Amino acid sequence: MGTPIAAQIIMCVRQPMHSSVVPYHNWSHAFSVAHFCWIALRTPAVLHGLDELERLALLIACLCHDIDHRGTTNAFQLQSVSGGVVKTPLAQLYSSEGSVLERHHYAQTVQILQMKECNILDQLTRTQYQTVLSHIRDVILATDIAVHLGKVGRIKAMVDEGYDPMSRDHHYLFMCLLMTSSDLSDQSKDFRNSKAIA
Repeated sequence: MGTPIAAQIIMCVRQPMHSSVVPYHNWSHAFSVAHFCWIALRTPAVLHGLDELERLALLIACLCHDIDHRGTTNAFQLQSVSGGVVKTPLAQLYSSEGSVLERHHYAQTVQILQMKECNILDQLTRTQYQTVLSHIRDVILATDIAVHLGKVGRIKAMVDEGYDPMSRDHHYLFMCLLMTSSDLSDQSKDFRNSKAIA
């Protein structure tokens, strides 16, 4: 991927990040998460633990994981009101499988990746392209804490067994853990830096 297309995708992702409206899930947060992930991707454990397509998908997902965030929670999107549930427009589109906001972030990511000027995946085969999109979806959905909590037992089992580079499930769990740790990385930084990002 050349510098011009990398710059273009960054601009396409930055534009719908409502920095003036949403105080946390904004461009500064997205860039910080992607930066933390980029540092992690350079470590030997990650270089040897994930393949090139998984690493590419993870970096794209980190940059895009909160794209077009509305500053609300999934619970807000599916508000309970006496006598029934009131769904926001996003929930009407994405609530059938849960993770309303994360499914929206993924849909926005795919939309950007399909733009000619942002198609950084155009050199991939059809199978590789589908694999990368699947990984991006999986790790963006992993940012929903309810989804993460549902995997805790499998994560503990992986830790107890040791990472198996031949296990697709271990690859999936490792990518999800890297996404979650990148998303929560502000807590590991000096407060002055974290405050500036928020």
